[in-house]
Amino acid sequence: MHALEESHNNYGEYLFVTLSRPGGKQRVFLTFYGLGFHEGRERWVYQEWYWYESVRGAGLERQRVPRDAARQQIDERHRECQASASHDAQTNRGRIFELLADLTDEDGAYIEMEDLPHWLLDADEEDDVR
Repeated sequence: MHALEESHNNYGEYLFVTLSRPGGKQRVFLTFYGLGFHEGRERWVYQEWYWYESVRGAGLERQRVPRDAARQQIDERHRECQASASHDAQTNRGRIFELLADLTDEDGAYIEMEDLPHWLLDADEEDDVR
């Protein structure tokens, strides 16, 4: 494990964990992100992780995060997100975004949301369901 940091991306604030594995002539770096709030889905992400192949590897190859320290930080962040999730409710907008994102991808869901009628997305907000 090379890096652990809380940061933002286009979708929300997460814990980012960068790992590497052997691959060809050089190591392949993968970054996993989770344990945060997904703004489009309007929910806490604490039961799944997303990942991408990272291009951050250049300076990280010699950097290491001790396994126990990483586990402690991940466990603490998981508890925080789980507690926050128990207090929040996802709106229609968040549920529809999540459905579209699962069928297409995150970027496609943002585009599709722009074309949906306002009444479909905000019905629960008018009724103060959230």
